[in-house]
Amino acid sequence: MAMPSKKQSVVLYDYGAYLESIHENPVKIAAVYEQSLSLDPNTVRTPVLNLKLGKIYKELGANKRSMDKYYAVLSSSLRAETEAVGAELSREAMKEIANAFFEVGDYQQAAQYYARIKLLDMPPEERAFVLSRVVQILYLKKEYASAIEVGRDFLKQFPDSEQAPGCWQIVIQSLDASGKRDEAIQDTLGLLRATQKDGKKADEKSMYWKMKSGNDLANILYSRGEYLRALNIYQVIAGINRNPLWVSPTVYQIGLCFERLQQPVRALEAYRYVVENALPKAKEGEKLEVPQRENLEHLRDLAQWRVQHLEWLIETAKQIHPVLVKGHSSEKKAK
Repeated sequence: MAMPSKKQSVVLYDYGAYLESIHENPVKIAAVYEQSLSLDPNTVRTPVLNLKLGKIYKELGANKRSMDKYYAVLSSSLRAETEAVGAELSREAMKEIANAFFEVGDYQQAAQYYARIKLLDMPPEERAFVLSRVVQILYLKKEYASAIEVGRDFLKQFPDSEQAPGCWQIVIQSLDASGKRDEAIQDTLGLLRATQKDGKKADEKSMYWKMKSGNDLANILYSRGEYLRALNIYQVIAGINRNPLWVSPTVYQIGLCFERLQQPVRALEAYRYVVENALPKAKEGEKLEVPQRENLEHLRDLAQWRVQHLEWLIETAKQIHPVLVKGHSSEKKAK
């Protein structure tokens, strides 16, 4: 006697779960789940199966099939075991749909689905993720005022979230893009000084993003010819992290700023520091990756060239100066 289709569906569902637990080929897992679904399409397991299949197809790069399964979760969630389970599955599907639209650059659609998610029903880490995505979308849509407002609200709610540093960066970029440059600079300096105060207690990933935010803004200011403002930020960054991968490029930029500000002696100090410290002796058991070493070697060579160039300019100026003074005196006497 053949096993009833509903019973076969349960067996296949359990088998698919087992294959997942041992990390079997996702194509095989998808085939088992699809067969389970076809044998009993109106079961309480239907939304769960659709969600699982949506994630598997996404992993396999079958994006259209993945989206179809996520939409199927929304239409089948009422069949879940309980209302709470159905709501959770719907929320997960909406998040995946929103993420998919975000990843292909359809920010309008992504924003609509993120807005449909009931944030209060989500765990804090998921709520933080969704809100951070909303901030990113507002910035990408050039709605800078809203990005600043929502971003700052996010940072009050989730100051220690792993999305917080990236959110800080968006707030600073939005301030700059909306013409609030002084505010962007003050926020950046405040963020960097707080990081400096934290010292070794600061989370490495968080420190990276905060320093990157500052470095990006300083680079923009430098490219616009606002050398003194850029210099202020570079100097704070250089005092935070003494890793040559950070400090050497930053001190090099400090040298460029001093050059543009007509302070060749201070620029020389910066370039000489890079020449002498770009490639420190490695500690025992420590070595730089080849690209990192090559980048630092290139930076050291650039700094060496600028040292030679500035030394020549300074020496030439010393030699020319008496001639100019003497020539000027002769002209006065002639008059």
